[in-house]
Order: sequence, then C-alpha cells, then structure tokens
Amino acid sequence: MEVLLGTAAAVLIGAVAYTLFSRRARGATVAPAATPAAVEPHRPDIRAVKRGDAITFWNGTDATVLGRASCRETIRGRSTVWEWIFLSRDRVLEVLPTGMALYDGQAVAQQGSALYEMLVGAGGALKRFEGNVREGIAHEPIHVDIDETRFRVRATGTFLGQVEGEPHDDAREVWSSMSTNADENVYFKMVEATDEEGGAIALGIWTSHILILLGRRIARDEISDILAAG
Repeated sequence: MEVLLGTAAAVLIGAVAYTLFSRRARGATVAPAATPAAVEPHRPDIRAVKRGDAITFWNGTDATVLGRASCRETIRGRSTVWEWIFLSRDRVLEVLPTGMALYDGQAVAQQGSALYEMLVGAGGALKRFEGNVREGIAHEPIHVDIDETRFRVRATGTFLGQVEGEPHDDAREVWSSMSTNADENVYFKMVEATDEEGGAIALGIWTSHILILLGRRIARDEISDILAAG
C-alpha cells in the first residue's frame, strides 16, 4: 500500500455510495441535538470509558461501549493520540485532542469495488489530493459525493492502532487488518463542501479494505453522563 500524504479532486461516486449508505438513511440513529449554551452539564472523562459502559447523550439516547481503537500518528517526532470508540447501533465516537465527532453511519468499500477504486485507485480522489500536495496546490478542492452530499477531502495520514473489545461486524476485517507498520494504515477526512458550521463530515480508514464513516462534530457538552458497567 502506498503512503498517501494528500487531500482532494473532484470524483463523483453517486449511485455506488448511495447504495452503500442506504441502510443508514433508513435506520440510523440521529446524532444528538446541540446542548443549549445556558446549561452547565457534567463533564465525564470520555477517554476513561470501558467496554460495557453506557454513554448518555444530551437528547436522552444511550449507547453501550463495545470497544475501542487507540491510535497514534507521529510526524517529525511529534505524536498525536486519539480514540475511536465503538458504540452500539454501529456508531463510532471519535475523541481527539481538539474535539469529538459522532459517526452514525458506516459502510465498507471492498478491494476491487467501484467505490474503492474511485477513492484510492489510479486517478482516485486520494491520489489526486496527494498530487496536489506535491505540486503545492493542496488548496484546490477534490470532491467526493456520498448520499447526495458533496464532501471535500481535507486531510490524510498514517497511524498505528491497537484494538480492544469488539468492533462492529461489518467493519471487523478493516480493524483486524491494522498493521504494525504505520505506513500500511491510512486515514482520510472529508468535510461537507459547503463548509457550513455543523455540517456533515466523513472519515475513511484504509487497511485491507476501506471503512467509511459519516457523522458530525459534537461538543463535549452533548455527552451528559457515563454509567460504568456493573
């Protein structure tokens, strides 16, 4: 697998992506509404959650912690660590040093599929983004259309990760295929092309296949409580 260090080029994946995410459109749990600014909620330590714990969101919905992927990216000797926490109902909570995101839809692009090739094949979105970075024109947008939403590739990187607990069934092979060589584990991030605050975001994780997650950024206040497993 080549290391990709870029971001973005206009790629239309329309019907393929819509089919992959049609299950999300029919049955996904809606992400919690934003917390009113006047309320001062309890701020639990999100990184301390363990398998079996329950997370309560601001809107009263709950999610059970199934496991996590603890990850690290090192660039020029400087490391950044984060967590991808696997939740019930096929949700993933991303906990970064700079904030959080909740992904409530996911699908896997298998090697050789049209979506896989459009993302990472020759002339695919990530290859074009990488080319833009090499040429010093990374500001030129590269777009990918998923579920009638246009995303702009914003960043890519490589990482090391350790999985604990149980990943979601559909994504199990992607997580279990993480290599001890960081160059073999690629992530990429996309934001809604409109750049509107609170817009949709997407996360891709490429190991054996590509796991694609759709969601939005959430504020810390949107997690109201953590109930430890008995």
